[in-house]
Amino acid sequence: MGHLLVRCEGSARDRGAAHGEAARDLIHENIDTYRLLLRRRLGIPWATARRHAAGFVPRIRAFDRALADEIAGIAAGARADVRDIVVLNARSSLTLTHSPDDCTSFAVVPGVGEPGAPLLAQNWDNLTRLRAVVLDVRDPGTPRILTLTEAGTLAKIGLNSEGIGIVVNGLHSLRPAARGVPIFVAIRKALAATTLSDAVRVISTTPKDGPHHYLVASRDRAAFSVEALPSEYDMLTPAGRFLVHTNHYIGARFLARRECRLREPDSVVRLWRAERLLAACRGAVGVTEAKGVLSDHSDAPGAICRHAHDTADGLAGETKCAVIMELGAGRMHVSEAHPCKSGLEPFSFA
Repeated sequence: MGHLLVRCEGSARDRGAAHGEAARDLIHENIDTYRLLLRRRLGIPWATARRHAAGFVPRIRAFDRALADEIAGIAAGARADVRDIVVLNARSSLTLTHSPDDCTSFAVVPGVGEPGAPLLAQNWDNLTRLRAVVLDVRDPGTPRILTLTEAGTLAKIGLNSEGIGIVVNGLHSLRPAARGVPIFVAIRKALAATTLSDAVRVISTTPKDGPHHYLVASRDRAAFSVEALPSEYDMLTPAGRFLVHTNHYIGARFLARRECRLREPDSVVRLWRAERLLAACRGAVGVTEAKGVLSDHSDAPGAICRHAHDTADGLAGETKCAVIMELGAGRMHVSEAHPCKSGLEPFSFA
């Protein structure tokens, strides 16, 4: 079946309306999913979540008025309350430390004279019942964007026509979530950047709504790992041709902080396993090799490719899909479900 591809073009309002209309059913499924998650795990009524989301509206508008208009367009196209769409985009401020956001990501950045092309890859791990779409965003005057994201949100995992790509992992912190810019909004603005430094600047310096790790790379064989608390960040660079991250802090700035201490040991094991598998690739690492790493079941159930303990539980965590981006070629490959048992569907700027 594959993922729904939505072409979003024209004015900000028109782009949002196209998204909302095409993905209406999926967006309402996601609203229902987060309504259920908040009630069951946090005891938060949806009316409270809406009031919480309302506080983000002026922040989003001040950050980027066009993206605020696009969110309004999504709501209109989906026939949803705009507050519900803001909840979807700002959900990290409510759910991050309570939802299974256990992704594994890596960049492949061959040095001069080494075989292969730059790749950026990730397993997206989240709630079983959560629904995703692929957006093809065409905003005049900015790079074209391809992004796999939760239906109803602006962007998550993606690349642009300038060869810049971004993947994201949840991090855990005991520090309360902030009223910064929702990460889906910040990532979308970063993907509209024409240079790697501008994309990194948006990701690193924008106050955000929760702690995350971002891996930003370009077709120029450069990659940077940004570990971010809502208003602080640290940057890491590759020691060799690979840069790998999971769901714990590894940079010196945050590693020793009490609020950033390791929460889940399987994150360390997944990091070690991904680094080991990549190091075993002696030649060029292409889409096939990257998919093999993301399909690994070592140390299951806490493996790189994660399967739900209870498939009947829609709030259980699992690997939703793998995303592999060829930054130079402008192609994004997305598995329909677990990469261990699904083929890859290509999406391209061509």
